[in-house]
Amino acid sequence: MRPSRAARAAAEVADVDMVPMMNLFTVLVPVLLLAAVFAKVTVLDLNLPPKGSGEQGASQYEAHTDLSLLVVVSEQGITVGGTGGFLPTVLKEDGAYEPAELAALLQAIRHEYPDEQKVTVAADRSVAYEDVLGVMDICRVAGFGEIALSALHSAPTGEGM
Repeated sequence: MRPSRAARAAAEVADVDMVPMMNLFTVLVPVLLLAAVFAKVTVLDLNLPPKGSGEQGASQYEAHTDLSLLVVVSEQGITVGGTGGFLPTVLKEDGAYEPAELAALLQAIRHEYPDEQKVTVAADRSVAYEDVLGVMDICRVAGFGEIALSALHSAPTGEGM
């Protein structure tokens, strides 16, 4: 017996061509992956005043300010500074930095602020990478566990601080 028209139509419909859909996914997946690279996520560390209003909230905020320790590495030397200003620069002698002076400065700061863990190392672009790593190691040995690295666009003069 010969199959009916409905059975032949069902047999033809069951044969779906997937090639166009596969071509679409082949193009769509790389485009979406490339678009994900351009989506940047930025985290801002904001120190907002605590909940409260007026003078009470402002006095609580001032009591919670931290040291904001900064170690600046430039071609002239290493400068250590913080919320109160900058200390004298550890000058570069005979083409090398003096690690013992920097370690003594950081130990003195560590003694004065025993709870401080954060330090930011800002390096000039002309400073060798090994010198920056050496400064970061000295900071770690001095007891500062949270070290951030930053690029320095211009060396601070220390005037007016």
